[in-house]
Amino acid sequence: NSDRELAKLSIEQTEKNTIETIKKSFISRENGILQRQIDAFNLEDARSEKETAERKKAVGQATEIDVLTAKAAADQAELQLMGDDSTVKKTSELLQVSLGWKANAEPVFPTIPETARESIEQISLSEDTKKAVDNNLSLQINERKLNLSEGEANRENLSKSMENQKEKIQSDLLSRYQSLKQALDAQAQAVLQEENARKNYEKAERSLQLGTISVKARNKAKNAYTIAGLQKKQADLKLTEEYLDYRAGVSGLATAE
Repeated sequence: NSDRELAKLSIEQTEKNTIETIKKSFISRENGILQRQIDAFNLEDARSEKETAERKKAVGQATEIDVLTAKAAADQAELQLMGDDSTVKKTSELLQVSLGWKANAEPVFPTIPETARESIEQISLSEDTKKAVDNNLSLQINERKLNLSEGEANRENLSKSMENQKEKIQSDLLSRYQSLKQALDAQAQAVLQEENARKNYEKAERSLQLGTISVKARNKAKNAYTIAGLQKKQADLKLTEEYLDYRAGVSGLATAE
C-alpha cells in the first residue's frame, strides 16, 4: 500500500507540472500574438521612414547611406514579423497536440484572466512559505521513502536530504515572490507609458489640425500609442504568468532539488 502511495504522489506531481506547462504555453501563445501586432506597427513605421529617406534623396536632402540604412531597418522589421508568425503557429500547434487536438485544428483558445493587484497585495509570504513546504510533492515523496526505508544510514541520508529540500523550497518561493513583485512594478510602469503615449498622440492630433506637424508624425504618434497599449497587455500577461507560477509553488511545485 505504501508503494502505491509513492506511485500516486509521483503521478500527481507529473500531472500538476504538465498542467502548469500548458498554462504557460497558453500565455506564451497570447504574448506572441501581441508581439506580432507590435512588430506589424514597427514595420509600418520602418517602411514610412524608408519612403521618407527615398523622397529626401530624390531632392538632395539625404544620402545613399540614409536610404540603405532605412531599407535595412525595414527589411529587418519584415523578417521579425515573419519570425513572429512562425513562433505563434508553432506554439499553437504544440498546444493543440498536447491537448489532444489535431495540429491543423482551429480550436477557440481561452481568454487569459487578468490578475488583480489586490490578489498580490494580500499575499502573506510567511504563511505561503509554510504551505509551500507542507504541500511540496518532492518532499512528500521523500517522506514516503523515509517511512519505507529500513537501513539506518539510508534513513539518515533521506532525513538530511529533506532538510536541504525544505531550505530550497523556501528559497524558491521567495524567488517566485520577487519575480511576481517585479512583474507588478513592470505592469504599473506599462500603465504610465500607455498614458504618456495617449497624451502624445492627442497632442499630435491637435498639432496636425493646426498644420504644425505632418501626417507621418501624427501616424507615428498614433502607432506609438497603439504599441504602448499592446505592451500593457503583455505586462498584464506577464503578471498573470508570475502569479500562477507563485501559486503553483505554494500548492506543491516549488523546486526542492
